[in-house]
Amino acid sequence: MKRSVLFFSFIFLFALSGFANENYWQQFVHYQFKVKLDVKDHSLSGEAIITYRNNSPDTLDRVYLHLYPNAFKNENSTMAKESKKFLRPMRINSRNNGYLDILEFRIMRKGTNLPPEQAPIAAYRVDDTILESPLPEKLLPGQEVQLYLRFYEKISAIINRGGWRGKQFDLTQWYPKLVVYDEKGWHPDQYHNQGEFYGEFGTFDVEITLPYNYIVAATGVPVQGDPGWEWVKVDTSLNDEEWQQAYEEQIKQIKLKALEAKERTVVFHAEKVHDFAWLTSPNFLYERGEWNSIPIHVLYDKRARKSWSKKVTRRGESVLKWLSEKFGLYPYPQLTIAHGLLGGGMEYPMIVMDSGPGEGLICHEVGHIYFYGMLANNELDEAWLDEGFTTFQEGWYQQTHYGSAGYPGYSHPKSKLQKWLNPSTPGHERKMMRLVDYTTSGYNEPLSLPAHKYLGGYRMNAYTKGSTFYEMLKYIVGDSVWDRIAHEYFDRWKFKHVNEQRFKQVCEDVSGMDLDWFFDEWMHKTVNVDYKLAGVKKVRVADSLWKTTVKIARKDEGIMPVEVLVVTSKNNEIRQRWDGKAKYGILEFTTKAKPKKVVLDPDDMILDKNRLNNGDFSVKFIPDTPYSQFYRSRNSYLIRYRPHVWYNDVDGLWLGMGFNGSYMNRFKNAKLILSLGLRSRKLGVDFNFSHPLLKNSEKLKWQLRAAAREGRAIGKIGLKFSWSRMRNFPPFHSFDIAFNSAQLLKDGGKYVIEEYRSGGETKKFIAWENGRNNNVSISYIFSQFKPGWSGDALIQFETSEKIPGSEFSYSRLQSQLDYRLGSGGRYLAVRLFGGRFWGDNFPMQKMFFADGANPQQKFEKYYLRSRGSFSELIPYHLPGGGNLRGYLDQRIATDRIAAVNVEASTIRLSPFFRRKFMVNISVFADAGYLRNEKGDRTTLTDAGIGSQWRFRAFYRFFLLRIDFPIYVSDPLPGEQSVRFRWLVSFQQAW
Repeated sequence: MKRSVLFFSFIFLFALSGFANENYWQQFVHYQFKVKLDVKDHSLSGEAIITYRNNSPDTLDRVYLHLYPNAFKNENSTMAKESKKFLRPMRINSRNNGYLDILEFRIMRKGTNLPPEQAPIAAYRVDDTILESPLPEKLLPGQEVQLYLRFYEKISAIINRGGWRGKQFDLTQWYPKLVVYDEKGWHPDQYHNQGEFYGEFGTFDVEITLPYNYIVAATGVPVQGDPGWEWVKVDTSLNDEEWQQAYEEQIKQIKLKALEAKERTVVFHAEKVHDFAWLTSPNFLYERGEWNSIPIHVLYDKRARKSWSKKVTRRGESVLKWLSEKFGLYPYPQLTIAHGLLGGGMEYPMIVMDSGPGEGLICHEVGHIYFYGMLANNELDEAWLDEGFTTFQEGWYQQTHYGSAGYPGYSHPKSKLQKWLNPSTPGHERKMMRLVDYTTSGYNEPLSLPAHKYLGGYRMNAYTKGSTFYEMLKYIVGDSVWDRIAHEYFDRWKFKHVNEQRFKQVCEDVSGMDLDWFFDEWMHKTVNVDYKLAGVKKVRVADSLWKTTVKIARKDEGIMPVEVLVVTSKNNEIRQRWDGKAKYGILEFTTKAKPKKVVLDPDDMILDKNRLNNGDFSVKFIPDTPYSQFYRSRNSYLIRYRPHVWYNDVDGLWLGMGFNGSYMNRFKNAKLILSLGLRSRKLGVDFNFSHPLLKNSEKLKWQLRAAAREGRAIGKIGLKFSWSRMRNFPPFHSFDIAFNSAQLLKDGGKYVIEEYRSGGETKKFIAWENGRNNNVSISYIFSQFKPGWSGDALIQFETSEKIPGSEFSYSRLQSQLDYRLGSGGRYLAVRLFGGRFWGDNFPMQKMFFADGANPQQKFEKYYLRSRGSFSELIPYHLPGGGNLRGYLDQRIATDRIAAVNVEASTIRLSPFFRRKFMVNISVFADAGYLRNEKGDRTTLTDAGIGSQWRFRAFYRFFLLRIDFPIYVSDPLPGEQSVRFRWLVSFQQAW
C-alpha cells in the first residue's frame, strides 16, 4: 500500500512539473572569448563571438549588452551616483577607474557564408553600462544571430566586486554580456549600487593569455593549456620550514620556465552557466580536495597559508556534501574556492571568491552556486530568492552541524566568570531581534521590492527577512515536506530562471497547501506578528488526568500558525497548533501530570515582536560592562546594573547603583540610579523612561524624567518625534515638546556654589536660584552628513509665562548652527550661536554663559553637578552657550548673546596607530557679542591652540581635550591679554 501511495505521488508531482514547465522557454547564448591580460597597464584586450538563439515566441528587432566595467568609469555612472546617496562614495579617478570600450561591433544572422568578423559593422548606442543595437534584420523564433566584438577594458582598482590590487586580478563582470530576454521582455538594467545580476544560460569558451608566472582559476574546466595549479601545489604534510624550502624551489622552476616563454594561454570551457569569472595572481598557492569524485580547487595568497591550508578543502567538502543532500547533487564538473580581493565574498558559477577561510562564508558563497547559479533568479528584482535562500541554508547548516553555539572558533570558550561578564546570544535569537527592530521601526519595506528601490532596507530584507521567510515556510509545512520541496524545486528548475510564482507553485504542489496568504503577507506587505497568552485554565478532571485550556489573542495584523507548548510537572511536553487567523483562539490539552508551564511559539519561529506575553517571560539581571553592551534577549526584560561612586563636598563619598532596563534595547527603556551620600545620609533618585507611542514605529516616543538628588529636583514629560527618509541615513529631523520642572530642594543651596580659579584666587559663584521653574519647551534639530562635510542646526524655545506653579516668568530662544568641513581628525569647523531672554524674572541656571554650558546643563554631568565634584584646580570646560573658552575663569552670565566659534584641526600621529590612538592638534578663535551684568553691550574674543587625545578601548573611543586659550581681548584686571591659560574636557569643543 505504501509503495502504491509513493508511486502515485511521484506520478502526480511529475505531471504537475510538466504542466508548470510546458510554456517555459529561455534563450541560449554561446560566448567565445580570446583575451589578453596586460598586468603593467592593468588592462584586458580581446575579441568575442557571441551566438544568440531566440527560443522565445517573439520576433526580436534589437539586442542589448551589459558593459558592467563602465560603472567605474567616472562618478557620473548610475552606481557612483547611488553610492553617494548611501554615503559610500566610490572616489573614482583616472588612476583607479575602469571602463569597457567597444572597438569593433558587427552583427550577422548565423548561417551565412561570411565569418562573424567580416559581417557588416553595426550601429549601437551606449548608455552608461548598457549597449543597445538594432538588428540588421529581425530575429524570428528559432533563429540565431552572431555578434562579433573587439574590445579594450581598463581594469579598475578593486572598488567593488572586481578589479586589481598589487599583482592580483579578480576579473568579474568583465565582459560584454547579453541582456536577458524573458517572458517580461528585455531587462536592460544598469549596474546598480544595490542588487546584483541576471544572465542567460549558455556555454562559455574563454581563451586567456597572461604572463607565464601567473596562476589562474575560473568558471569551467581548463581544456587547453596549464592553469599552473600543480606548480604551486602545497604538500600539506610538510612543516613550515620544509614547506618554505619546497616553495622556493617551485618558484625557481617557474622563473626558469618564464625565461623561455613570457606568456602562456589557458582555455576554459563551461556549460549551463550564465556568467563567467576568473582570477589570477603569481602569489597563489593551490590545494585540492574532493567530494563524490568532484574536485575542489582551493587557491589562496601565499601569505594566508596558515589560515587557509587544509581547512578550506575540508570545509568545501562538507558544504558540497550538505548542499547535494539537502537540495540536489552538485552537477558541475568542479568547484573552486579562491582567495578574492573583495571584503566578504562573491559568487559565480563553479567559483567563489572569499576574503577569508571562514566556514560560514564558504557555506554562504558556495550556496549561491545553487541559489542564483543553477536556480537563476533576477537578483535585481527578487534578491530574496538568492540572498535569502542561501542565508537560510547557511543558518540551517550551522544549526545542523554545530547547534546554536555557532561555528567552532567563532565564539571563544568561556569560564563562568566570562559568561557572567560577557553573555552571548545564540545566532537565531540575534537575527530575530535585528529583524523585529527593523519591522517595528517605521521604516519596514516589503520583501518583494527590487533591490535598487529600497530606501535603506536592502540588506535587512534580502538577507535577514529573506532567510527568515524560508524558516517560517519550513515551520508551516513541516520538516519532511520541506525536504521534498527543496529537492523538487531543484529538480524542476535547475538551469532555468526562477521567480516568486515558480517557487510558490513548487511549495503548493508538494505540500498540498494554499500558500497565497503567506506569500502575500511576507512578500508584498509589511505586517508584524504579535500573539499573546490571554489565559490559562488548569482543571483536574479525573484522578490521573488534567485538562488545560489555553486562550490565545492576536494583537497585530500578521497571521501565523501558532504552536503552543505545555510542559507537565514530569517534564513531558505536548504541542498543538492554532491557525492564528481569528482574533482569539482556544486550545485544549489533556495530560496525565499537572501542567507547570505554557509557552506560545516556544522555538521563536513566527517573528512574534513581543515575547514578553508568550508565557516564558523573565527579568534577567546582568552586570553592565563594556563587554555585555551587545547582549540582547528575546524572552527577557533585561536589566543591566553597575555601581556608581563619586564625591562632593556636601555628601562626601556617595555610593549608588544604576539599573538600565529594556526589552531588546528598544521597548520600555528605563534607567534608575539610586545613591546615598555617606556623610549627609541623603538619598538620591534619578529615573528616566521612554517607549514608542506608535504601534510599529520608533519615530514617536514619549519620555519621562524624574530626579531628586544633590539638592535639586528635575522633572520632564514629553514627546519626541524623529524622522529621516531612510533609516540611519541623513538628513535627520528631531522634534521635541515637553513640560519641564526644576527647583532647589531644602538645603539645596549647599550644592550649587561653584568654585573656580580666577586671577590666582578661588572664587565662588551661586549657580542656581531658589524657586520652582515650570516651563514648556519646543525644539527642532536638523542633522546632515555627506562625504567630506557635516552640519547640524538647532532651534529651541521655552517659556514659563502663565505656566501654573512656576515662580519665574520668562521666554527663552536659542539657536545654533554647526558646520564641519572634512572628516576624522582633519577638519575646519564653524559654530554660530544666538540666544536671548524676554521677561524680567529668569533663573540664573538657565542663562547663557559666555564660556560654555549653564548650570542646568552641568547638572546632567555627575562630575560637574555639585560643589567639589570636580576640583577647582582643574579648569573644566563643558561646551555650550557662547563657548568662548578663554573666559572660563570669569563666569559671565547674560540674557542675550551672539557668538561665532572657529576651529581647524589636523591629525598628528602615524596612521599605524589610528585604530587605537589618535592625537589632533587644533587652532581656534571665538568671538561673542553680549550684554554684561551692567547692561552694557560688549564684544569678547579669544584664540588659542588645543589638542584632542583619543584612544579606543572597550569597543569605544575615549576623548581628552586640552586647550590653551593664549589670547583674550578682555582679560581679568591686572592680567595681560596674552598669557598661559589652559582647560580640559571630555567632550569635543562643540
